[in-house]
Amino acid sequence: MIGYTILVVDDEVDAVKKLKRMLSHRGFDVYTATNETEAINMINQNRYDVIVTDLYMENDNSGISVLQAAKQRDERTDVIIVTAFGKILTAFDSSRLGAFDYIEKDSDDVYKRICSKIDEALNIRVTSNTIIKSIEFSPEYYQAGMSILTYFGNIVSQRFPDAGIKIKIEQENLNVRMIIQTQEGKKHIIEKVLYEYGLVIQGKMAIEDFSHDQIEILDLRSQLRLAHVQLENQRELLRVKEDHFHERQKDDYLQKKSLEEEVRWLRSQVGNVLVHSENIIEKFKHIANSALQSMGERNRIIEDALRLLIQKIEMGITDADEKEIKETAVLIQKENSTVFEIIMYQIKELFLKGSIAGLSGNMLTKLVEECTCY
Repeated sequence: MIGYTILVVDDEVDAVKKLKRMLSHRGFDVYTATNETEAINMINQNRYDVIVTDLYMENDNSGISVLQAAKQRDERTDVIIVTAFGKILTAFDSSRLGAFDYIEKDSDDVYKRICSKIDEALNIRVTSNTIIKSIEFSPEYYQAGMSILTYFGNIVSQRFPDAGIKIKIEQENLNVRMIIQTQEGKKHIIEKVLYEYGLVIQGKMAIEDFSHDQIEILDLRSQLRLAHVQLENQRELLRVKEDHFHERQKDDYLQKKSLEEEVRWLRSQVGNVLVHSENIIEKFKHIANSALQSMGERNRIIEDALRLLIQKIEMGITDADEKEIKETAVLIQKENSTVFEIIMYQIKELFLKGSIAGLSGNMLTKLVEECTCY
């Protein structure tokens, strides 16, 4: 995290010194202010990546004033509000104004939680133009799976030769990560192509619907046949190893699987990873946790509703989920309107910032906007 600038604002000098020391040790450039006026003057003169501010200083609106000044100076600055226990409604108001999150000041681990929230905010920023897909292959699927992932780079280079998109494959044992670095404003386009490529791999989209280029169609068909051959060859190679053969003997299910079944299974797993959006899940979990913190006491109905929404996002939201998601949102609204407003507002904010771009993000935001009209 070296190179990021943090502004800490608090009228408690000891708290400022302690947090500055912790953040400096982690490689941040840390600046401090001990009142609202000083902080706003610094914000007007300099840009900060993250601002951590106490909510109550000279007056009840000090933290809100710092937040407003920061957003006016640079909308991209993430502001974390530190508030005394029981001031949740004011913290909710700060969320409406664009705060990244709020933290209860009286908690025992407040400094660790602040550091964690700063990391979270910066990690979201780092990945705003990056797509990362991870999968762990078993030995027999490794070669074929790798070829399917690698081939996506060919598709991107053919369709976007001058877009400056970089694709890197990282390997560690049987773990594989595909990292796609896009240019500003291009991420949603690549996500759409990746999503549709995943559907083709899963067998849920015809190759002719994915591409109208005859050469690309023939090449992709050839690649899928190659994956079939690679899997068959790898199976035979592993079978001749006596220790692996005995291991497979213990697994009746694997013994019964035909080559065709294994090819379908591999394509299903790889396709699911490509279709699935990890970023939106993490961001929605962050939203859900913020909403739950605002309640004060547990509510099983809301917890189950949020769990259902996370599950839907993990599976990939489709048109078929529209009715159930709307009903779930209305249920949350009836149980606790404040929690509902926090969720709706933060989802729309993330969408406007481009943090939940992609098909699931677009669908979720569309449904959220419709739900707010109920």
